[in-house]
Amino acid sequence: PSLHQSLVKMDGWCSLLEKEVEVFVREYVDGKQMPFGAVSVYSSKQNKDILRYVYGRSVIADLAAEDASSMEGVEDVEATPDTICRIYSMTKPVVAVAILILYERRKIGLTDPLHKYLPCFKDMRVAVEGKYPDTLQTQPAKTAITIQHLLTHTSGLTYWFLEDEHN
Repeated sequence: PSLHQSLVKMDGWCSLLEKEVEVFVREYVDGKQMPFGAVSVYSSKQNKDILRYVYGRSVIADLAAEDASSMEGVEDVEATPDTICRIYSMTKPVVAVAILILYERRKIGLTDPLHKYLPCFKDMRVAVEGKYPDTLQTQPAKTAITIQHLLTHTSGLTYWFLEDEHN
């Protein structure tokens, strides 16, 4: 789609800021710092998007292929507002905002134990020594993981696939 098709302008939106968004996204995409950029601004007062801008190219791969990381069967297409992309660690700030909204509404406490909401985290254990999975020795955790631990990335949770990198 053209810029005019991708850009939705509603009442009350500053056209100068609109141009800044376009320039910012185009600089990153044209500078090959990212394949495409998408910006959406939603107004809860108006209950609709007041700005939506997409620019760049997207790569669509056959994720069912035996080696999804290869470039075989990859299609390069123009990005649209409906383009689905991986956002990797950007889920962390999204979830943090959701938690802070719940905190603001007094639905969750920062010092609440995680197991209050996810019971499977009640009897956590911590690694003492050894290597996963053969010789790992654990002991009961001294404290429960709290919501604050999750927000500050101090819960002690890790990714199992990083095991070899850190030994």
